[in-house]
Amino acid sequence: MRPKHADRPVFRSSLRTALTGIAALAVVATALVTGSASYGAAPTQTTFVDEGFTGTTAGSGYTLPGAPSGVNQACLTARSSTVPTATDTIPGCGGTVDADGNGALRLTSASLNQTGGVGARQSVPITKGIDAVFDSYQYNGTADGTGTTADGIVFYLAATDPYNPAVPTQIGQLGGSLGYSSTTSQSGLAHAYLGIGLDRYGNFNNVAFGGNGCPGDAGRGRFPNSVTVRGPGNGTTGYCVVRSTAPTTMVGSLSKSGVTDRSQAKVPVEIVINPTGSSLPAQKATDVTVPAGTFAVIFTPIGGTRQVLTGPLPQLDPAGNQAGVPGSWIDPATKYPYKLTYGWVAGTGGASDVHEVNYLEATTVAGPVPVLSATASGDAGVAHAGNGTYTVTPTVTSDGGTESQLIRTTTTFPAGVQPALPTAAAGWSCSIAGQVETCDYAVDASAPIQPGTALPALSLPYTVSGAARTVTVSTVIASTDAEAVTVSRDVAIQPQQVLVTAGDVTAQHGATAALTATVASTASSAATTPTGTVTFTDEATNQVLCTAPLSQGVATCTTVAGAIGAHTVLVGYSGDGDHAAVTGADRPTLRLTVTKVSVTLDLSVAPSEVPYGTAATLSALGIPSDAQGTLTFSSAAGELCTTTLPVTSCPTPSSLAAGTYAVSVAYSGDATYSAATSGTAPLTVRKATATIGGPGTTGGGNGGNGGNGGNGGNGGDTVTVTHGGTTDLTVDGLPTDATGTISFVTDDGTVLCTATLPATTCALPDDLPGGEYTVHSVYSGDDNYESVTGPTFTLRVTAQKTALAARSSVTGSGATLTVSGLPAGATGTVVFRDADGRQLCTVTLPATSCRAEGLAVGTHSITATYSGDASFASSTSIVTVTVTASADPALASTGSTVAIGTGIAGAVALLVLGGVLLLVRRRRSAPGDGAEA
Repeated sequence: MRPKHADRPVFRSSLRTALTGIAALAVVATALVTGSASYGAAPTQTTFVDEGFTGTTAGSGYTLPGAPSGVNQACLTARSSTVPTATDTIPGCGGTVDADGNGALRLTSASLNQTGGVGARQSVPITKGIDAVFDSYQYNGTADGTGTTADGIVFYLAATDPYNPAVPTQIGQLGGSLGYSSTTSQSGLAHAYLGIGLDRYGNFNNVAFGGNGCPGDAGRGRFPNSVTVRGPGNGTTGYCVVRSTAPTTMVGSLSKSGVTDRSQAKVPVEIVINPTGSSLPAQKATDVTVPAGTFAVIFTPIGGTRQVLTGPLPQLDPAGNQAGVPGSWIDPATKYPYKLTYGWVAGTGGASDVHEVNYLEATTVAGPVPVLSATASGDAGVAHAGNGTYTVTPTVTSDGGTESQLIRTTTTFPAGVQPALPTAAAGWSCSIAGQVETCDYAVDASAPIQPGTALPALSLPYTVSGAARTVTVSTVIASTDAEAVTVSRDVAIQPQQVLVTAGDVTAQHGATAALTATVASTASSAATTPTGTVTFTDEATNQVLCTAPLSQGVATCTTVAGAIGAHTVLVGYSGDGDHAAVTGADRPTLRLTVTKVSVTLDLSVAPSEVPYGTAATLSALGIPSDAQGTLTFSSAAGELCTTTLPVTSCPTPSSLAAGTYAVSVAYSGDATYSAATSGTAPLTVRKATATIGGPGTTGGGNGGNGGNGGNGGNGGDTVTVTHGGTTDLTVDGLPTDATGTISFVTDDGTVLCTATLPATTCALPDDLPGGEYTVHSVYSGDDNYESVTGPTFTLRVTAQKTALAARSSVTGSGATLTVSGLPAGATGTVVFRDADGRQLCTVTLPATSCRAEGLAVGTHSITATYSGDASFASSTSIVTVTVTASADPALASTGSTVAIGTGIAGAVALLVLGGVLLLVRRRRSAPGDGAEA
């Protein structure tokens, strides 16, 4: 096995390289050859490639050339990602993904007018022949009007520069060209050498699908289900048919419909290229002999038997050829290209098939070819504008055969790295063209270089210029009979060192903090001003705070100040083309101090003046919506109210005394915001106006001098009380916290009684003269309440009941009538009348008796009537007087008298009339009329 190189396809020694599911290939054949020959032990061969295309990647050894259909359809059926990368250059197909290890390289789907192709970056020398084995699949297509699916698959070989090989950048035309050949007006594959077509539709044999300059193709037409080989071509020239199985009808088929597993449509293929002067056996179909200077296509159709198509290898004139191959690419002795690249192409047109391949294995046929390798060394870093050396050491490895051909190194130096010729290079001769230095090592053909031999090291000096950077110097090492290998060496052109400085910053949380840094070159000479960017990073969280470009060596950017506290900020410099970056532990620091957010408080008092007992609303203004903590509203009198955020208002106490207050609010602060205190705002609490309700009474006391007590108020506009009694006057409506006095005052200013709050009741005097008084209540007011006068009401003092008592003293024909039982202070008169209504006499109080004269003998019922006054009610009393004509003067002068009060029902009196004791009954007075006489 040959070693794997970075510029080759990815090799897998455990897999046979194969391309799966590719469109049918047209193959032109004029002869079918089978047979076997006897050979000695087969020589050890060089394995060029062993790739299955069955997995999720084929590595980076393949490219997808441009396609005339616009999109190159090539893809891996087992890869899920449809995006190619530098390390996975063949994308996935999308849709249903095959299991890893069961996939194939798909060139087209079963869609019309598609092309797809893959070219290997590897080039293989032709000197020892080439034997390529793979499986092809064409299935489940869309048929045209004849019922034929299309088109086919081509395995191609293309000539390339043996010392600097390259993959063709554009595949051929779609449809019958199968992605290989041209038409007379449309270009085919560049520098094409051989195209082996497995052609289901048959147009690869058609003269219309080749280029100009192919007179031997005249008369060729479409021949379905054929294998056709077309030869060299370039642009619209060539691609002539070399061999084809047409017009022989093939046993079996190159495609199949209704396939549920691609293995049902497998057509195994082995292609042998024998440029040697001897017949050689195929590596797999060892019973097949391939004559000298010929190719063989060995394949087994679906449902058929193995077939072999052979033909001559095309020879190219170094002076000019249909493939446009330069003469330096051609061996002048054999007229075969020194090296070939390979790949697959496929196409569809008006009909289609799925075209796939997999399990590719390619080896030599006539023994091993030389295998080259190399190492690159030298200076890994060079000072700015300094000198360095790049060294290449090629080796003919023990993996292959001897090397007898010239070995060439082609070294490409990038811009700004100027190569110079080496001062001493044993066996090497070098030349420089621009940035490319070519060195040849001539090999004596009579003394070839043996496997395992290292060539003399080739040290190439250079000088760097321009800005600091990392460049890559690469070398292709090749000979005409060995694969080209590429080695490279990265060279770091050192930048100027810099000094980064930055100042500390303080900012409030949530505010914008400006971070500034200065970057200056420390170079002792030819220093330049750094450009690039400065990045400020929080050391604790590794969060990038901001990034700013340098301008004249200064970078400033802003960030929002985050968590409160001191933060260490790392200041990194990106570097530029000529200045070293400052990263990692080399970054200087600045201190970003984040303080709490200051709060500017304002205060609203609404309303600014309230009566006592009414709350004003105190509101804090300017508090951030996300602030936490408490707000305390206060004045010189003390705390008024407190609220917890997010509530920003609270009422003043209703008990706040009347007065003027300078109110302020204090915010407690929280983890984010600082404590704050507002200025003052005035609050005036004026005295409240009390409201006094109408009068009420609580009942009267006992009437004096036997009079009735007051009967109490009626609760309306009039309060009635009986003279001599008392009653409690009361008011309602005053606030419970009011102090001071309540007085009941007549309209002439006489204070009847006074209550000291909280009492709201006082007793009227019991000696208030009878009559009606206009009275109102008066609240004196206090510190918090204005004085107020209540509504007026009528106080009616009614006369006190009286119990008049009368008695008589008879003398002769007259009687002295005396009254008693009237209260002291009573005024008015008492009139005594006889039964016939005759007025006998009148007593004017305070007198108590009067003399009635001229009473006739007999019994007189005399009525005493008290007139009453404003304070005392009238009352009556009856007294019976008996006048006798007695001769006994003593009896006459001392006659008994009886006082009969008003309404006497029948008391008993003893009268001595004429010496006879009389029992007289008088009536009992009504209740309240006084005692019995």
